[in-house]
Amino acid sequence: MNTKYREWADKRSHEWNDLCLKEGFNILSEFAQRGFFSRSVLPYLKTSKKTALILVDALRYELGEELAELLKDYSNGDKILSPLLAELPTITSVGMNVLMPVEKDGKLYPVFDKAMKKVLGFRAGERNITDPKSRIAALSDVTQKSCEWAVLTDFLKASDNQLKPFIASSLCVLTTRQIDTQGENDDEDFGIDFFQPVLARIRESVEKLRSLGFERILITSDHGFLIGDETVEKAQGNRLEVVERRHAFDIERSGERLCSVSLQNLGWEVENRNTHLVFEKGTHVLTNTKARTFYHGGNSPQERIIPLITLSGSVQNKEKPERCRVNLENLPPVFGTSRIRIIVNYTKEQDLFGPDRVELRLIPENGFMVTIGDAEKMRFTGDTFECLINTPVTISFKIYSRNGGKTKISINQVGTQVFVDPVESTQYFDSEIAIIPVVSFTGTATDTGRADKTFVFPADSIPGVYETAIRHLANHGKLSETFLRNSLGNESSASRLARRFASCIEDWKTYLPFSITVHTTTDGIEYRKE
Repeated sequence: MNTKYREWADKRSHEWNDLCLKEGFNILSEFAQRGFFSRSVLPYLKTSKKTALILVDALRYELGEELAELLKDYSNGDKILSPLLAELPTITSVGMNVLMPVEKDGKLYPVFDKAMKKVLGFRAGERNITDPKSRIAALSDVTQKSCEWAVLTDFLKASDNQLKPFIASSLCVLTTRQIDTQGENDDEDFGIDFFQPVLARIRESVEKLRSLGFERILITSDHGFLIGDETVEKAQGNRLEVVERRHAFDIERSGERLCSVSLQNLGWEVENRNTHLVFEKGTHVLTNTKARTFYHGGNSPQERIIPLITLSGSVQNKEKPERCRVNLENLPPVFGTSRIRIIVNYTKEQDLFGPDRVELRLIPENGFMVTIGDAEKMRFTGDTFECLINTPVTISFKIYSRNGGKTKISINQVGTQVFVDPVESTQYFDSEIAIIPVVSFTGTATDTGRADKTFVFPADSIPGVYETAIRHLANHGKLSETFLRNSLGNESSASRLARRFASCIEDWKTYLPFSITVHTTTDGIEYRKE
């Protein structure tokens, strides 16, 4: 299967590069990424419309199509998805900076490192645009308006007080690198579906931006990416001097495997007009390093064609949104998949014209990631799902972490039309070990699969007489039968209570943030924390 896919992808990439050689590498200039700001942003800022940009690192076009489907409720019936042609080479330092106001009369003024081996960004007037700080400054220079800039996950968890600058601002920029970060981790089981939780966060940010009065929201990216496997060939650019995975700066090159374009023909103003950007014409890599499952930097359709999603119109919020509560029931797992059943009810009689459904999110503790696999007939993406009010729905999901462990699950709302009282499961759910970096809801990559929090004895689920024994097990990792009996008073009832502990611990451990195994030793039964 991988061989067949590689043959198909290589053929398409060769055809694409041959077309670029014939028609120019900046074909379809009306869709050029370098004109994004002047075409899609600046004219609307002049009308005083509150505008938000969501810049997503490595949002491939297919992911853009999936995101557009999630956002169709905000389309007002208009077409919201269109293509952009990413600037070459398809790397972050080029794509993210060219989205800023750096174009002048169709030309770009690149900024290289001291060795002239890597592109750092572009020059705009007297300013080098190479990082978030300089991008903010460039936007302020051009628009003469206040600009708020935030990482998307920080924006989502911001308090009302922290959101005040966004309310006052006419332009804001949200960024996320979660797709690129997860992809670059090089997991063997990597696939497009890894990124659904990121799409869910973007949709949530759109809802929040609209509630803050942003009338125009633009979502786009710096570049796409290719998916690699064992069929990707390496070392296709051994004779090139300044070489990266998918491109190189060198003299003009051509042949069956290589093609090139001068920087001058790309519309770059540079001193050395003999310098060319060289590409591998297929989907293979130029360097001698092992091909990754996620890579970019070249000139294939998957790397260059990126989405632009345009949303217009603000949402009118009710002064007092409808209020709901969630009832959560834990169900036995099926083939390693965790399950819960929930039902959402209004806390008082429903308004005749009130919403009939609500969008909710499953939130694990920090260091864990949730992926929903089924929500019966309801829509779901990543860790969010839609739920009809007054109708039970069973959610099947898996939890991932880097080192295993257990976590509770909280359920909270995504939208703003309905206020949902958050609810947390009383039980813990096991996680599977994942190689990919696990990004928690707060957006911080963690090195542990276990939440760093003080142990709280679940008094509502385990009789309090066992609290001393459970706490000893949590703190020391082992619980002997002798200590268990002593903690129970060492009276006549201790033996009976110890037998109950032995028979019930398998059920009780679902309420604990760790697993328990039972071992027979020379001193009797021993319970061990796993």
